[in-house]
Amino acid sequence: MPHFRMEKPLPAVTVSRDLVASLHSYLVGKAKSLASSDDDPEEIASAIRVSIEDELGIETFQSLDQYAPSKFPDTTKAIEISLSGPWRTGLDGLSVEVRFHRERSSSRLKISCKNGNARELAHGLAQGVIECLGPHLKSWGWLHPKPFIGGMIWAILWMNFLVLFNTMGKVPFAATVLMTVSLLLLASYTWILPRLRPYTEFDCRLTDNRLKWWDWFMKGLLGFLVFGTLLVSAKDWLLSLSSGG
Repeated sequence: MPHFRMEKPLPAVTVSRDLVASLHSYLVGKAKSLASSDDDPEEIASAIRVSIEDELGIETFQSLDQYAPSKFPDTTKAIEISLSGPWRTGLDGLSVEVRFHRERSSSRLKISCKNGNARELAHGLAQGVIECLGPHLKSWGWLHPKPFIGGMIWAILWMNFLVLFNTMGKVPFAATVLMTVSLLLLASYTWILPRLRPYTEFDCRLTDNRLKWWDWFMKGLLGFLVFGTLLVSAKDWLLSLSSGG
């Protein structure tokens, strides 16, 4: 019997109770459709689990109906919705893991199945999971580049810092301002902004606070950029008046 495995990265999302419930409902429906007519419904239902990992440990439920709080813990590291087919049932050999993690590299979808049409089944399951994510997708994936690109950006940041440090007072004022602005933007991109907006955000009080900090920081950054541009323009204008006089 064919055995097919696949693994793919998950996009940036906000993980809420609604998203977890949507994925859970989807996997329940698929489990029922793939189960044999003589399979024990309770055994099939027990094949699906929801796990919440925080700094204290990992808590596992059959569904979020068993989880009382309206929000996840502030220290949530990962949430996983999984289906692991029981032995000697219609789900035997089927495994689905949807793991959301704060880090991009650890947010993965893994599917393994043994079936006459294993490849088609795995791709169908993956498509169904991605469709569940649709309403919860976010646009800040660009804040979390792949390791190679991230390393290049860090290298450019330090080169910019060294050039600015060694040329301070030796180059025109406008060039110093531009290098300072460039350094601030690179530092914000590589260190500050990714911490305010993790790759995967979990619905918790800490995320609500980070959104407030994000708005405050972005407004401050915009003000600095505008002020820096005006400062350079004003200096050039004053120098031109002085020269003309």
